[in-house]
Amino acid sequence: MRLPVHSILIRPGFSRRQEFESCALRRVVRMAGGMPQVIHSSEGAMNDEQAERIARLLEDIRDGQRLQLERQAQALKRQEELLAQQRARLASVSEDSSGAKELIATSARVVASARILVLIALPLAVLLIVFLAWVFWAQIAR
Repeated sequence: MRLPVHSILIRPGFSRRQEFESCALRRVVRMAGGMPQVIHSSEGAMNDEQAERIARLLEDIRDGQRLQLERQAQALKRQEELLAQQRARLASVSEDSSGAKELIATSARVVASARILVLIALPLAVLLIVFLAWVFWAQIAR
């Protein structure tokens, strides 16, 4: 249900309150079950029952806003906790990556040593095999 939007025209010499209270029909909005309802009042001034309804409505609104603020504060606190956890994870990942960098540097040194060893040891091994083959053929040929 859509509520009509009315503008109050203020007559010269009348305050907003006087103009509002002088209306023949006044609209008071209250919440019932979460839905706005319009109450028509033919009297000029607000009676005690309507004032109490409005007061209860305002108290409900205030309590709802307070609850919403508390929940937002809890959500912000939880987000801060999650951010701190993520930062801790990121720090551990960076520590792990520094360990991985050290491991890569160590393996690079091992590979460099192995290359040098292959460049020296492989020709010596080939010469040793050739020498042993020569000795073996020399023994057979005699």
